[in-house]
Amino acid sequence: MSHRMTQIGGWGKPELSIKKASPKDIVPRILVISQFQIPGRYLVNMLKRVGVEAELLLAQRVGLNPKKIVEFTKKLQRFEIVHFISGYQRIKLLIWTRLWGKKVVNHWIGTDVLSVTKNARSKLLTRITDLLIHIQFANSPHLVRELKEARILANYLPTIPPIHSQLSVAGRQGVLVYIPWDRVDFHRGAEVLEFARVFQDVEFHVVGTRHSGFLPTYVNIHYHGWVSNMDKVWEEVSVLLRFPRHDGLSSMVLEALARGKWVVWNYFMPHCSQIKRIEDIHQELKLALAKMEPNLKGRDFVLSEFRHDKIGKKYIKVYESICRGN
Repeated sequence: MSHRMTQIGGWGKPELSIKKASPKDIVPRILVISQFQIPGRYLVNMLKRVGVEAELLLAQRVGLNPKKIVEFTKKLQRFEIVHFISGYQRIKLLIWTRLWGKKVVNHWIGTDVLSVTKNARSKLLTRITDLLIHIQFANSPHLVRELKEARILANYLPTIPPIHSQLSVAGRQGVLVYIPWDRVDFHRGAEVLEFARVFQDVEFHVVGTRHSGFLPTYVNIHYHGWVSNMDKVWEEVSVLLRFPRHDGLSSMVLEALARGKWVVWNYFMPHCSQIKRIEDIHQELKLALAKMEPNLKGRDFVLSEFRHDKIGKKYIKVYESICRGN
């Protein structure tokens, strides 16, 4: 039942194996159902920018009591395709959507892949829900590979945030670290910030959390908490350091590159320094901090390959192909 496409190998090159659209094709209307507001909003906004009628519905707001299911069914009638984000967790919604004859897309974005590949019950559930889905997408090439190891065939096509294209050159060398307050251990907060003791002449700027008893208190660490506008923080740093236990397509990595920053990350992306072990951070961070010029190649890569119009048109082709039954 699943609609398959050619597997995609590298960042920024979604080479979709689909037929060209007919002049009579009408762009389908898309209902995005997401467990998470931010990636859902990214996708809807990108689709709207390329002329697609799209709406976001948070999965938590769709109940299965009679009133809620009637409301959901009425909404379904306005759309040709339902695009789930982390939809494997909503098998009842998937079944109901298919019963009403709607085409279904599912999108993997990060830790949802981790929960499936590490849990036998979730893996089995995912293989069952795969029968209800026309096509599976993943936000990065490494997520495609992880899903393939779990015998789930997905295709790389990203949901991307708005990319801020302003080049910001730091007045001094600084390191940005993202550690959300509720996932300190997942982002290895204490381990990563120990490098502030090694690089005592470098300022470390931490966003996502204020200091807690579990994190270091070195004088060169600045805890900013949650920051709604990052412009001033970006002006203070030249390097983004990111070492979570698992990751998808990091919007912070994209923004760092677009702003000309150097990136030290434990996943591969062109023009980033990839690290495999926590002890590798020292050497790669030292090299990145020694670079006085902005990362212009990384900036050019992101601004070229992650444009909303470019990626959005790929989605349109896929949606049209699904509706044609190709």
